[in-house]
Formats: sequence, C-alpha cells, structure tokens
Amino acid sequence: MRYCTGLFIFVLLFFACETPPGEKFEPRMCIHCLLHNGIAPVRAKVNRSYKVNEPYNPIFLNASARVWSRNGAWQLFYVNEDLYQTQEAVFVNEGDTFYIAVTHPDFDTVTGRTVVPGGFEINFPRPGDTVSINDSMVWTRSQHCRGYYMAFHRIEFGDTFYIDLLVPNDSFAPNYDSTRVKVARMFFLYLVAPPPDSPPKPCTLHLWALDTNYFNWVAAGGLVAGGQSVPESTHLWGGLGVFGSAVERAVPVFVRSDTAYLPPRCKPR
Repeated sequence: MRYCTGLFIFVLLFFACETPPGEKFEPRMCIHCLLHNGIAPVRAKVNRSYKVNEPYNPIFLNASARVWSRNGAWQLFYVNEDLYQTQEAVFVNEGDTFYIAVTHPDFDTVTGRTVVPGGFEINFPRPGDTVSINDSMVWTRSQHCRGYYMAFHRIEFGDTFYIDLLVPNDSFAPNYDSTRVKVARMFFLYLVAPPPDSPPKPCTLHLWALDTNYFNWVAAGGLVAGGQSVPESTHLWGGLGVFGSAVERAVPVFVRSDTAYLPPRCKPR
C-alpha cells in the first residue's frame, strides 16, 4: 500500500549574508538541531555563514557539540561533511528542557535552549476513518507548543506540488478553544485524494507540535495560517540557525474523492 508522508523541514539553511558598504563581513557559526520525542541519536548540522556568491563548503571540521538535560549530557561526534551525532540514543521526553553548546576554535561559542512540547492527541479523524477534504481535523492542544506543522506533496507530470500547513497554538480568533485546535476543512488532502469514482486511498496524516524556536524558524518562510507575521529570530546566542524540538502524532486514514470542493492547485516550486 502507498502512504503519503508528511514532509517535515530538516534542511539547514546556511545564511548568505549581504554586508553593508564599508562593513567587514564576519562569518558566524550556524547550527541546525531538531530534537524529537522518543529515543534516538541526536543529530546536528554545523557550518558557518557565507557571503553572497561565496562558494559553500559542505565540510566543517573541528567543532565540538554537546547537549544536556536534567537526565544527563551527551557529546556529538563528527560523522561526515557537516554532520555531528551522538554515539548513543538519547531519550527526549515531552516537557523536558534541553540545552546545546557548540564550540569551534575559529568562531564564537553557540548556545541554545528548547522546551520539548507536551503531548497531544488527534481526536479526529480516528485511525481507519474514511475522510474527504470537506471533513474537519481536530486535536488537543500541546503545552510548551508555539504551533503545529503538516506537509503534503504530489508529483504530477514531472512537477512537484506542495501544501504546508502551520497553525499557531495561541490564536485568539472568535472560535478559539483553549482545549483543542480545529481545522474546519482538510483542504490539504486535495494533493492525495484519488480521482472521482476511485476507491478511497490509504494515507497517514503526520502532525508535529513545534516549540517556539522551530515554529519561528519555519514561519520565517511565511507559512502561517491566517497570514500571521512572525519576526525572524534564531533564538540562539553567539551564532545562527535553530535548536528546537517537536512532538509527532500520526493517524492512518483512507481519503475518498470529493468533487464538491476542489481548491486551486498549488503552484510548483
């Protein structure tokens, strides 16, 4: 069976910085580290910022990275190119606070902090439900969460179409509910719905609760539902990038075609 899988954003964006006339460009260390609830090695991409038109070097050696929480401390070791990783699996518990420190002989030390979002549950759809783009999606709110993220894509005639959904957790719209979040229409299923008169298609919906750091990192791309503007901020000290955390929930469903509501096709990018 084929399943659609949410495409989370793990790509590290190393900044190409424009320098005002007369000001000397000073490269800064950049990191990208996202913690997931559960047990797995911690991975971090470590590099530096580059001037506009300066060649990017994927190799970044001699960095030393460490993460820690109330439960222990873990060293990240060089793997290849600009990837560093712990040798052992780290238990990331919902609600825990984690810290990171990255040092390099040629750059300032970069430090950061993240509070892992609390648990939440998807109320609807339920596992095995058959849904359409006109159905609602409902989940309970997560503590220490700035917002929620989903992503879908489809390849058609050589073009890839995307839908990214970023929903703030602290919206105070007239229909605000302090206990749950409701998306009135699952319009994003348009990319995975089968053709009319076709049988329902299996699909797994992935939903992530994001901490403030990673929510703002993603929101800098202008993806927030309702047009909310989020100021760009790294939430790091001494460098650029992001150190954040996320909690994932998934629910397998069947998506049926529904010709009553056909949203415009997303533009390829």
